[in-house]
Amino acid sequence: MLVVVGLATAAITASAVPIACPDDTTFSSMVAMGSSGCLSGGTLFSHFTGNLPANWDVSIYDDSGDYTVEFSNTKRNPLQAGTYHLSYYVLISPTLTNTYISSASLSADVNPFKAAHPSSLTETLKDVSSAGAIGTLKTQRDSTDIQMWTKGLMVSETMTPGGMIKGKATSRINHFTNTFEETVFVPEPVTMALVGFGLLLAGGFGRRKARLR
Repeated sequence: MLVVVGLATAAITASAVPIACPDDTTFSSMVAMGSSGCLSGGTLFSHFTGNLPANWDVSIYDDSGDYTVEFSNTKRNPLQAGTYHLSYYVLISPTLTNTYISSASLSADVNPFKAAHPSSLTETLKDVSSAGAIGTLKTQRDSTDIQMWTKGLMVSETMTPGGMIKGKATSRINHFTNTFEETVFVPEPVTMALVGFGLLLAGGFGRRKARLR
C-alpha cells in the first residue's frame, strides 16, 4: 500500500456486513454471496456474476493493502472454446476514509500460446459511484496495468480462448489474475498549516467585529 498526498472524494458504503473472504473457494460460491460479498482487509469483493465454470477456483488475498484476485482451473477444466464473461465489485470500506484504489493490473496464463490463434482477455473498469468509465486492460498472456483514484470499481472481463481445431485446443486459458493497489491519502503539512492559519484569521476577524459592536 502506498502513502501519498491528494484530494479526498466521497466514500462508498456497503449494503450488508460481509463475511471474511475465504482463502480458497469456487466461483459458484462467490456468486452465491451476492451483494453482501466478502471482506479482505478493508476491501469488499461482491456482486460476482458470469459464465466461468462453477468449479473454477477463486482466491482473494491481501498483501499489505495490495489485493489479488486469482481465478484458476484446478479441475482440468480450462477455458478452451467460446466466450466467457465475468464481473464483480471492489469497494473500499467506508471506515477507511483516506484509502483509495490507485491502480489495477491484469495477467493471464495461456497454454499453449499460439500466435496464429491467440487467446485474449479484456477487462473494463468503471467507477461504481458515478458509473463513469476508467479504462480498459487487454492482454493475450502478459501483465498490463492502469492508474486511477477511486473508492470503488466495477470490474467486467471477457475471456476468449483461441478455440479448437480438429478437436484439439489451439490455446487454453488456465489462470488469470487481477491485482488492485490501494493508496492512503495524507494531507500535505503545508495545506494543514494554511487551513490552521485561515481558521486563526477567521477567529480574529470575528472577535474584532464583536468589539466594534
